Amino acid sequence: MSPSEKDPTRRLAARVAGSRPNPFVAGLKSAWPIVTGVIVALVLQAAIAPMLGPFYAKLLLDIGIAIVLAVSLNIVNGFAGQFSIGHAGFMMVGGYAAALITYYGSIKLGWVEPGAYGVEVHGGFLGSGDLLFLAACVFGGVVAALAGLVVGLPSLRLRGDYLAIVTLGFGEIVRVLVQQTSDVLDPTTAAEASMLEAAKHIGGPLGFTGTPTYVSPTPWITDAAGNQTGHAGIFFVFTFVAIVLVVAFRLKISTHGRALLAVRENEVAAEAVGVNTSRAKVVAFVTAAFFAGIGGALYAHEVGVTLNPKELGFQKSIDLVIMVVLAGMGSISGVVYAATMLTILPELLRDSAEYRMPIYALALIVVMIVRPQGLFGIQEIWELRPRLRFLKASLIGAAAGLVSWQLFGRVRIGVHAVDSFIAALSAIGKLVLLGGLIAAALFAVMMLGGALFSRFQSRKTPRAIARELSSERAGAVLAKADDSPKARPSDDADREDAP
Repeated sequence: MSPSEKDPTRRLAARVAGSRPNPFVAGLKSAWPIVTGVIVALVLQAAIAPMLGPFYAKLLLDIGIAIVLAVSLNIVNGFAGQFSIGHAGFMMVGGYAAALITYYGSIKLGWVEPGAYGVEVHGGFLGSGDLLFLAACVFGGVVAALAGLVVGLPSLRLRGDYLAIVTLGFGEIVRVLVQQTSDVLDPTTAAEASMLEAAKHIGGPLGFTGTPTYVSPTPWITDAAGNQTGHAGIFFVFTFVAIVLVVAFRLKISTHGRALLAVRENEVAAEAVGVNTSRAKVVAFVTAAFFAGIGGALYAHEVGVTLNPKELGFQKSIDLVIMVVLAGMGSISGVVYAATMLTILPELLRDSAEYRMPIYALALIVVMIVRPQGLFGIQEIWELRPRLRFLKASLIGAAAGLVSWQLFGRVRIGVHAVDSFIAALSAIGKLVLLGGLIAAALFAVMMLGGALFSRFQSRKTPRAIARELSSERAGAVLAKADDSPKARPSDDADREDAP
């Protein structure tokens, strides 16, 4: 018998090699979540947005941008356990970098008529203007990632409150530097200036005005000349939402994601088992900053928004931190839910302006008392136990919210203070109704996504076969040890045991 036939691991090693999937098939299976997300974004833009109307379509845009920003912050605060409160600074860097490309780049390319103020959307859907906008989003993400690298490297030894102070200082430094810049150049002057000179003119304290509104809730419109505008903002936003969700999910279950979770739980223990904690934290900072820059680029080109440093200051960072903490540090589906609810909440309480902020603060206090680990903790929706209890609670909450909304919405006493309080109770009922419905819908969607994800996974992966290989190898070693002369009882022992 040859040595290869004696080795019990040869057969299992061949099985491991044979189980490796075809690269082309593996690529298709890896790409299907992104393709599904693009299809959903296209349906939202072409079919859902026209039915919603401008107001609700704009709200849908705000929800998508909030999801991109909150999920990216969750990579740092949730996965790596680092407390960053300067996420709006990365958002500002990416937004201004992207606006610089779309505004002055459009002028350099000759897309602006002489004497015009600002820059309009150029071309149709996925035309030259949209491609420039997408390139600007990627450029903004890269510049923000470089800023994240600059912040992450010096603060490797910091953690907790000290790291929070560093990130807060970074956000304030960026805000002050932007305020020191000059006003935006008009198209005529900008056409003669270089891009390096134009980079010094990004609005200052007044903000970057005149940027093209590529992120618009308005569906595709055909003008009088028959040209289709590129107002496909919902499509662009939710395409990036799909990308950031897929990246976050796959990072969480990957080896690098497990390293980040180990750093979060105990950095000293992570170093003891061989995790490069410095590299893990820098990767988390750079990845989160990249997607924050993309979120800032989407925000900068949203209709009705003036890119202003005051709007992207400390308060914006706190809003994003609240979304992550409220959802649960590390739960991606929870962050999606929290970002959706906290974006809708101010609009629901608009009718009760006097009680708007107290109700908002009270809701956060109640959640933190009842669920200090957040709504979902570190788990995803499909990992909750028991699942049916969560769905039942969502439906019961939706029913109670509906009753409260209808009951208090029809009661009028005639006293202004009392009627305002009753209207606030009605708004809370509407919020509970919406929260329950969104929770139930998100539960169904995430359960379906989890089922599809497990369906496309191999039933027996190479890693499982490798574990089987190690077990069989250990069994072979033990069997060999039992047959060895050292394992046989001695003659003296045989004589002692003999009658």
